[in-house]
Amino acid sequence: MRRFKRVLFTTLLCLQSFFHLAYPLMVGLSILGATLGIVLMLTPSKVENSSQLICLSFALVGVYLALVKKHYSQILAWADTRKSQVIHIRNKTNLFYK
Repeated sequence: MRRFKRVLFTTLLCLQSFFHLAYPLMVGLSILGATLGIVLMLTPSKVENSSQLICLSFALVGVYLALVKKHYSQILAWADTRKSQVIHIRNKTNLFYK
């Protein structure tokens, strides 16, 4: 478990900038995919059975992204196995690391 926490901490810390840059695009794709799934459910077609799976998949990805963004600092603090647990997280008001 300690190794998993170390890998998770390193990954989240290194990919923090990427996550903040790619988050709007990924949420937009999730909304687009869920909307496409709903449209496919409402139209008679050969993929009507798969459209529920498409809609559910994209909705779950969107919920996952929202939860990770909301609890990013808590997940990072939980995964931190270092002795001094001081981490400076960038937010909208603090654009530079301290």
